[in-house]
Amino acid sequence: MFFKPKNSPHELALRLAASIAVGSCALAGLIAVAMIGTDTASVASAATGTTSCAKYGSPKGNNAWPGTESQPFATVQYLVDHLSAGETGCLFGGSYEGNLSTGVARVTVKSLPRQRARLLGYIWLRAPANEFTLQDLDVDGHDVTPPTVQVNADGVTLSGLDITNRNKPGTSYNGVCVLAGPNFEGHPVNTAENLTISVNRIHDCGDDAHEHAIYLESTRNAYVGDSYLYDNPGFGVHMYPDAQGSLIEYNVIDDNSSRCKANLTFSGEAAGGEYGEPHGSSKNVVRYNLITNALCRYNVDSYYPLGSLSPRGNSVHDSCVSNAPMGNFGHERTEHGEIAYVRYDNLDTDPLYVDRVHNDFRLKPGSPCAGKGPRASSGCVVPRMIGLRLTLARKSVRRSGCSIGRVRYVRSRRSGRVLRQIPRWGSLRAFRTRIHLVVGRR
Repeated sequence: MFFKPKNSPHELALRLAASIAVGSCALAGLIAVAMIGTDTASVASAATGTTSCAKYGSPKGNNAWPGTESQPFATVQYLVDHLSAGETGCLFGGSYEGNLSTGVARVTVKSLPRQRARLLGYIWLRAPANEFTLQDLDVDGHDVTPPTVQVNADGVTLSGLDITNRNKPGTSYNGVCVLAGPNFEGHPVNTAENLTISVNRIHDCGDDAHEHAIYLESTRNAYVGDSYLYDNPGFGVHMYPDAQGSLIEYNVIDDNSSRCKANLTFSGEAAGGEYGEPHGSSKNVVRYNLITNALCRYNVDSYYPLGSLSPRGNSVHDSCVSNAPMGNFGHERTEHGEIAYVRYDNLDTDPLYVDRVHNDFRLKPGSPCAGKGPRASSGCVVPRMIGLRLTLARKSVRRSGCSIGRVRYVRSRRSGRVLRQIPRWGSLRAFRTRIHLVVGRR
């Protein structure tokens, strides 16, 4: 499946649809920017750390400026268009309206240390954009037609991202959050090789069964690790029809399949329908994951119809796989009777998440699944603090790996309790990210 954006790849800024949902998110973004303090009058003093930045972008920038720290560009597209191979483009915190469609290779786009940029649009890394890195950003594709992130380039790294489209409505497939290798039959260069997806949160993608967190359509040696894939109507990971040699490890894949798919699938396809040639995903290894709570059917499934290529070497092992309506594992053989995947040394047990309802997937002490799921890293998962007394909120923040930022007091009957927090709970942030609080007082 392939989606060519309707808009020009180099359009600098797209107007977002005027809707209540967007208005709410825009307001939240403005509040966050105000509390964190990323006005362009002070952007020069905000850049800290050791990041080497060739060019800069800011929501308060201007594309007529030179892209320096004190005079940054305004859009991510313009920033990338002015990077050369080996360079890094750095973004000040805040929301950037507009898309990124590029063939620029060997560049990095990331948020500045202790800040967080939010891209409101889609990202398409075309086949020439090899070794492109996106790091420490939020991407929200709610108000654009194409999938949120499309990858046709090789050696791409997606790291430290929070990717969603907030269950945007639309036709099948356009709500996929990460789509790798579309349009590969007619153009083999579009197969995505050596894709790395690590330390991300990918959630609430689309509104139907064909819309997934990660869709590996045609990939070679993809790596998916230390990520959280949850609350998606389709699959958490969809390997269909031509994913070869993937390694999927140390992830949480939870609460997907609200439209009756599964948390994860190995799949192929026969010729004559969606594809002109037969395909079959093979040599994909799934290990050390927490694959839990599929909302419909199975946690792990497969689909290899008659006429598809025979799968080889697919496995699920040493993972915690539990709680699916029809059982943890479905269709272990193809329609032709061959082995679709093997499974061994998995645990069928509750992993004991700290607060699954609010997407805090840390494991409680004594969890039988210790050592599986995302490994300890330099990130923090923002805890829910609404309603907590400030002393308990401070303790919760310290345990999460985040840090307390600005505390503002407002008059309220709920004296001493947290009324609002920025950023929102459940999101993955850099280690020691500051959490700003609004607390009630009499």
